[in-house]
Amino acid sequence: MPDLLRLDGAAFPDDPMRNSTLRQLLDMYADHLLVIDDDDGHLCAYVLATPPYRGESWIFSLGVAPARRRKGLARTLM
Repeated sequence: MPDLLRLDGAAFPDDPMRNSTLRQLLDMYADHLLVIDDDDGHLCAYVLATPPYRGESWIFSLGVAPARRRKGLARTLM
């Protein structure tokens, strides 16, 4: 959770997700959180979505660390 909050804050510095909001979404949709970390285990990117319904999902958030952007991580998560 702390690593995810840090990444979200770095990805969205003007509007980071509140701790309580992220906790609630993780409690409800933890099975639909996908992450990518680097070789050292540092979180680089994440996507949090709803379970699919009739082939569609809502994406709550998709964040990539600024230093790791433009490398295809978001595409990989999708």
